[in-house]
Amino acid sequence: AYLKAHYPVEFMTANLSADMGDTDKIVKLINECRNMSIEILPPDINESEREFKIVGSSVRFGLEAVKGVGSSAIEIILQERQNATFESFDEFLSRVDNKKVNKKVIESLIKAGAFDSVYKLKVGSEKLELKNKEILPTYIRAKAMDTFLSPSKANGFGPGLFGDNDIAVNAVQPWDETTLLSYEKEALGFYLSGHPLTRYRKILSAMDVIQLSGVEDRDERADVTVAGIISEMKTRAKEKGVTAYLTLEDETGSCEMLVFPDLYKKSADLLKKGNLILIKGQVFKSEKGAKVMARDIHNLSDIELCTKYEVVMECDNFEDASEKLMTIKRLMGDMPNGKDSVSFKFYLPDYCVIIASKLPPCSNFAAEAERIAGVSVKTY
Repeated sequence: AYLKAHYPVEFMTANLSADMGDTDKIVKLINECRNMSIEILPPDINESEREFKIVGSSVRFGLEAVKGVGSSAIEIILQERQNATFESFDEFLSRVDNKKVNKKVIESLIKAGAFDSVYKLKVGSEKLELKNKEILPTYIRAKAMDTFLSPSKANGFGPGLFGDNDIAVNAVQPWDETTLLSYEKEALGFYLSGHPLTRYRKILSAMDVIQLSGVEDRDERADVTVAGIISEMKTRAKEKGVTAYLTLEDETGSCEMLVFPDLYKKSADLLKKGNLILIKGQVFKSEKGAKVMARDIHNLSDIELCTKYEVVMECDNFEDASEKLMTIKRLMGDMPNGKDSVSFKFYLPDYCVIIASKLPPCSNFAAEAERIAGVSVKTY
């Protein structure tokens, strides 16, 4: 308690390193860090050590906590990095031993975001450094994977199809948010950049849907409504039918759900790994912890999302406004949804332009749009 109170960053860093092999503990510790306002930085090929490390008042992810990255590969990377930092992705591929730092290792590092900092993004005539401007990882990781899986890489790493690490914003098809988050989950064991449930949290809170971390605090047989993504599912056939055992996960943790035969038969189409669902049920406590016995199940994507966004920009001229608009448009869908969910307000030197859009925003629209210089986002 003394260390946690007086040396919180050091204390949490030591605990994260001690529990690197236990994903459930890592998730709980990272959520605790966030509650303590301690930022968790993603793995970085030039900054990360074997274990978690302190960076100012933040904690940098350790390479050994990335799934599929073994000790021998980490040793090669750290030894080579002592000679010089990796200035580009292609340079990394040319310097490491591809027998120990193999395809599986590199793909895991890409999915975890370890190469984000060596990329640059071209916006018009500018080159924006990631370390100075947080550029969308959806472009960067897609570019890195595209480079790595290009035909020229088939027989060893060697030079890629691209001469440098500049990304023109229209030169690569970015991953959508679902792909980005699922790859992070695959590589790290949890979602680091965000969570698939984030876009629903505002409306879920208004519906009295509790977070999964709060189930344990509820009384036996208390009625609760919870929501999350199905991370694991097992079924067991008995005389009365099939019973399902789900592990539901949200931003705060996970909890087991029991779905008995009648409800399973009714909701079987929804009960698939990776689906976002809402469950109404009753708390049941045992020696192994709290569970929820489901009484009703709904598809979360069917819930009406009523959040509206106003993007405010200060622009020097029309070209500047147009460029920023096209960049932000990549955070929106291609098909109108019939609702004015996003409006743009451009403050130009002599006048103000307001545009209402019916294109649906991505699930983390506000956070991503605010990463672009000169943009602020209001939600309603």
